[in-house]
Amino acid sequence: MFPCNGPGIEPKCWQHLIQGHSKLLRKITSILTFFLLVTGSYPVRAEFVIENLTYRVEPQRISINVSTDLALNETIEDALHRGINLYFLLELSLQRHRFMIWNERISKHGESIVLKYHALSGRYLILDNRGEMRSSFHNIDSALDYIDELGPHDLILPDGFQIQPDANYYVAARIKLNIEALPMPLRPIAYLSSTWRLNSPWILWHIQK
Repeated sequence: MFPCNGPGIEPKCWQHLIQGHSKLLRKITSILTFFLLVTGSYPVRAEFVIENLTYRVEPQRISINVSTDLALNETIEDALHRGINLYFLLELSLQRHRFMIWNERISKHGESIVLKYHALSGRYLILDNRGEMRSSFHNIDSALDYIDELGPHDLILPDGFQIQPDANYYVAARIKLNIEALPMPLRPIAYLSSTWRLNSPWILWHIQK
């Protein structure tokens, strides 16, 4: 066994040190290349849109179906193919309109849908917020179409709450790419890059009992 520190480093130790530095250099190069990709700009337009919302009022909940249109850019698709899972967060809330003041939020709900690429099978997996697989597809367009029509989503109402006929109620809805669910090293870059900020505008649907 040769000592690998101190003033006299044996030849075999030099070989181990060079190999170790080569591996480290390759790893750093790979990380930097990936960061350049995720911060790059592409001409492909990407946006999230909520196209329609339907609902059914029940005694203790509102059952909601949301139709979305999710378009990804090449940067995010490339990250997906490199093993980065994409978390889509659907946010819902029930609000009561108040004149000359902000709306009163009565209930809220957030639901995550995960898109994962399985490199060995070449399939795109859809997971729920518990990590259980909902479905899988051979191409990304079919996977996004499936997410576009997921539902219903239950907005749980407070105990004893009833919709008053003389008040105006709205369901607010938004879907976004959840940057906070990305791997920790990627989050600062995603926060600073407009490429990763994919959010639909908030939409309001008037609720009638």
